[in-house]
Amino acid sequence: REKTAILVEGYLDLMALAQVGITNVVATCGTAFTPDQARLIKRGARNVLLVFDGDKAGLKAGIRSADMALRAGLEPRIVRLPQGKDPADVVIGDGAEAMHQALQGGMGYIPFLKSLADARGGDRETNERALRQALGTIAGITDPLRQEYVLQETAEVFGLTMALLRDEVRKQALSQMPRTVPGRKQQKAEPA
Repeated sequence: REKTAILVEGYLDLMALAQVGITNVVATCGTAFTPDQARLIKRGARNVLLVFDGDKAGLKAGIRSADMALRAGLEPRIVRLPQGKDPADVVIGDGAEAMHQALQGGMGYIPFLKSLADARGGDRETNERALRQALGTIAGITDPLRQEYVLQETAEVFGLTMALLRDEVRKQALSQMPRTVPGRKQQKAEPA
C-alpha cells in the first residue's frame, strides 16, 4: 500500500519494527542485497529505505544496496542510525517515535555520497572518489530517461556540468562492458 519497502539486515530488526506497527519491512538476513531481491521488491514498491546498522559495515552495506536498488529502477534512500545501533536498538531503547523520525531522515544515494565526502573533509580528492562511485552506478542504469534524471541530480549535488558527467558515464559504461578480443570468435562452453 505504501509503495515503500524498508530493508533491514536481520530478522530481529524486522520483528522490532513490526511490533511498533511498521510492517512494510524486508530483512536480508545477513546476505548482500542482490539484483534478484531488488526485482522482487520492485514488484510491490518503488521506494526502498535502507536501514542498516550504524557501524562501518552497515554503512558499506547501505551504499552497496543503494547502488543495487538504483540500478534496478528503485528509488533508494539511506537512513543513518546512530553509531553502534541497529533498528531494533532504536525501537527498544529510544521508542517507536525515534524510529519513525529516523525513517523520515533518509537521503537519496547521490546526496548521501556527497554528504559522506563532505564529512570526510570535502577536499577535491574525496569528492572525486564519491563522484566516480556515483558515476559507476549511473553507468549501470539501463533506462536512459532514469539515467538522465540521476545525472541531473548528480550535476546539481556536485556542482558540475551535464556534458562532463555524460562523458564520464560513457567512459564508465565502456569500462563495465565485457571485454572480447578483436578478431577472435567467442567460444561456446563445453557441456559438462
